[in-house]
Amino acid sequence: MIIAVDFDGTLVENLYPKIGFAKRDVFDYVKARKNQGDTIILWTCREGELLEDALSFCKENDLIFDHVNDNATRVTKAFGNNSRKIYADIYIDDKSLSSIKHSTRSRTTMKELRICEIRADAAADAKTLIITGMPIMYDTPTVINDKKGQYTEIIRNGALDSADLSDARLLYNHDLNKVPLARTPKTMQLIRDPAGLRMVADLPDTPEAKSVHTAVVRGDLSGMSFAFTVPKGGDRYDPATNTREIFKISKIYEVSIVPFPAYPQTSIEARSAMQESARVEREKQAAIITANTIMMKEV
Repeated sequence: MIIAVDFDGTLVENLYPKIGFAKRDVFDYVKARKNQGDTIILWTCREGELLEDALSFCKENDLIFDHVNDNATRVTKAFGNNSRKIYADIYIDDKSLSSIKHSTRSRTTMKELRICEIRADAAADAKTLIITGMPIMYDTPTVINDKKGQYTEIIRNGALDSADLSDARLLYNHDLNKVPLARTPKTMQLIRDPAGLRMVADLPDTPEAKSVHTAVVRGDLSGMSFAFTVPKGGDRYDPATNTREIFKISKIYEVSIVPFPAYPQTSIEARSAMQESARVEREKQAAIITANTIMMKEV
């Protein structure tokens, strides 16, 4: 299959001619399709140095295209020419991202975003800049104020037993354009703990890292967001109590120190499953009410 994907507004936030923050879910989806053997074409209005900047950014994020603003070889052979119009089976741009998220349910798992607090040591003689946090606390009910609605979430003990903790990066404000502050396993440890997941990061001796560490010590920065994925069948939602239980986490991805923690983001898969469970529960209750009404009329 041939997939043509746009850059600005699709793979990254639209800050043209600058390059915005990477949209990790779209990057992961496109890379997963490429790994499955699909042909990936970058389909963009960028050219010259702006195009080279985009290609370099994608390469740094492990995405290399088969073609750039050009048709696949098998297409030109089939039609006998190389039309200016790019032929693809799927076109991905910022107008079609909702359909991309829908299709990823059978291909890959969307990441979820949560918020936790961070701490830093303030010892005067410390030679290292250490930041710690507890991203996940087992068996602790947490109210998730997702953009689509509020619900209670509980990550059960053992959910991290088989989770991939091997390649997570510590960033400031999700900025992939800057060097990470730390990265597992050398300068950041994600540690399975009886109570959940602990994070310990050793920041580099750089002006930016020092300013971040100082801000955390002072309390100017206190929020940290972390991204993870839940596999199919790894959670359960009870519409009666509006509670989601997570029994298995596949992978911990990016961890970011953020000045303004955003809303938690629940995956498309989880949100859809929760909405479906709620719909079934409503229909069940409506059926019970209808049956009781009919029985009362017959009495």
